[in-house]
Amino acid sequence: QLNNALGTNVSMDSTVPVNLSITGTMTDPKIGTDYGDVLNQGKEDLKEQATEAIKEEVEQQIDNTKADAVAEARKQADQIMAEARQQSADIMAKANEEAENVRSAGYAEADKLENKGANFLEKAANKKLAEAARKETDKKVDKIISAAQKQSDGVVEAAQSRADGIIQAAENQ
Repeated sequence: QLNNALGTNVSMDSTVPVNLSITGTMTDPKIGTDYGDVLNQGKEDLKEQATEAIKEEVEQQIDNTKADAVAEARKQADQIMAEARQQSADIMAKANEEAENVRSAGYAEADKLENKGANFLEKAANKKLAEAARKETDKKVDKIISAAQKQSDGVVEAAQSRADGIIQAAENQ
């Protein structure tokens, strides 16, 4: 019952060796007890169990703190990645808008060129030039999109590296 009340697990043998000493006179006897090593062993057991319980509690607190730190790091990493994905989407949206403007302008110029010409030969030549201008416009558009995709990927990769570093640091604490 005492173990339950104190939260310990101390056990002692059911028989406790006790040294008795009887001194004095027959009419006035003095009885002395000597528990000897029994009490010392009980103190040692209690001390050992208390030390072990404290160690376990400290380890549990460390594990809980580490788990909390890792959870917070993951939360930060998720936020970093969300911001990076948003930034990446913004980069691509601007690039697509710019690419569409370049395409519209280039194709409009090609259409004007294609419709110029007074005779059949001029019109045929202008048609070839217009086709070349459209191809050149498409190359410019592809270059714009490719550069934006590279930049976007770089943003996401840098964020992923940073997020991984934060999580790794929390796990290594």
